[in-house]
Amino acid sequence: MATRTHRDSVFQPSASVMSFAAGIKFEGTLKKKGSFFQGWQSRHFIAEGHYLKFAEVGDEVDKAHILGSIDLRMYEIHEGNGVSDTTFTLEPLEGKTKVILKAETKELCAQWVNTCKDLQAHEAAAKQHTEGTAPDPVPAPAPAPA
Repeated sequence: MATRTHRDSVFQPSASVMSFAAGIKFEGTLKKKGSFFQGWQSRHFIAEGHYLKFAEVGDEVDKAHILGSIDLRMYEIHEGNGVSDTTFTLEPLEGKTKVILKAETKELCAQWVNTCKDLQAHEAAAKQHTEGTAPDPVPAPAPAPA
């Protein structure tokens, strides 16, 4: 009997990977400025929902390989930071660390900024829609005239 490997296993996690990939709005490689060592690290970023998720460059990106995620609802997005026109900054609204990201080109930087802002706007609109569309209570029928 042949030995079974992960690739030909009966259990394949591809369904969760597919559902994970289904909501991806934009993905690609960015450099992330380290918060501790202050160096630039290349990461594979995925814009999905209201998150920027990131993984090691070269990893097959699935839920098991995600290093971290950034909740875009908790940040203001600013293109450029005075150093380079290929960088953008995520400024925390409260108590978080500032995140500085760098794209390969000015055009890619603008595309990332627009995507992140679109995701924020979509999330805000969805929240407003959800909160604003609660059904009105059904009024009790009026009593029949006697």
